Amino acid sequence: MLVLLFFQIGLVAQDISFSPAEWRPPGTAMRMDLGPLSQTRARAQQEIPNFAPDRQYEDLELDPSDAELEWEPPSFGRELLMDFRDILGPSAWKRANVQDLGKVGLALFVAQALDNRTEGWVQDWRTDSSDTTSKWIGQLGDQYSFGVIAAFYAVGKFGNNPRERSVARDSLMASIIAAGIITPSLKASVGRNRPFQSDSPYEFNAFGGGHSFPSGHTTQAFAIASTIAEHYDSKWVKVSAYGVASLVGLSRIEQNAHFPSDVVAGALIGTYVGRKVSRLNEGRRSDWEWQPYVGVEGVGLSIRKHQPHR
Repeated sequence: MLVLLFFQIGLVAQDISFSPAEWRPPGTAMRMDLGPLSQTRARAQQEIPNFAPDRQYEDLELDPSDAELEWEPPSFGRELLMDFRDILGPSAWKRANVQDLGKVGLALFVAQALDNRTEGWVQDWRTDSSDTTSKWIGQLGDQYSFGVIAAFYAVGKFGNNPRERSVARDSLMASIIAAGIITPSLKASVGRNRPFQSDSPYEFNAFGGGHSFPSGHTTQAFAIASTIAEHYDSKWVKVSAYGVASLVGLSRIEQNAHFPSDVVAGALIGTYVGRKVSRLNEGRRSDWEWQPYVGVEGVGLSIRKHQPHR
């Protein structure tokens, strides 16, 4: 029966009709009729000598246009591995990315040149009140940040809001890649002493020194902030997200835990990874779905466009 079906589809290929009127809203199916089965059987009867007209053939009734088609994005683990590959793999080292890396290096060079001056200015304004506030704000780049992710997931899950679920999913992936892999690796390899360990911003001891560069709290804060900003068009959301992340970075300088260049590096890493993860996953979650069907009226093709949740 399957062989006969393929013959039938091939014989009526020249009769394909593709009318724009058949299009349906995104997320629904569209039918493309290939011809009535009566015609395909007649042609098959002419083309296939052993075709038995008296044999009973049952039509398969599968019309996706009349039913909801369930579509699921890649699993979390698979999508995380694909993001890691596309951000840090060989394919990521393109000419444009190398040029961006050069700009990042220049920004860090300037920031480091101003480390002592900026650090001294912030410490001059340090008070008991600023200490208390900075300690609380700093947690938004640590355990509180996972509370933010959990809140987005809860709203998306129980409120049936796909965009909020995507924010939670992308934020967690960006956090794992940026704050869980990239920043700790740089901390260990660079070995820069923290400000309370040394007054000089130029003390480095690769694979055996401090863990000042880059700032992990700032990386985490900007990874989440950039992910949120990518999913919402509102300028207020973007300004609020990046504003809170900037306060986290400032709190780390105020606490004398990081030099300003450490914070700049963490912000650049978190922002790059958060934006990249969001855009990569958006493309994967928006795709075309093709499915053939056979019904009593003919054979055809159901086409569906899955839209990303924004």
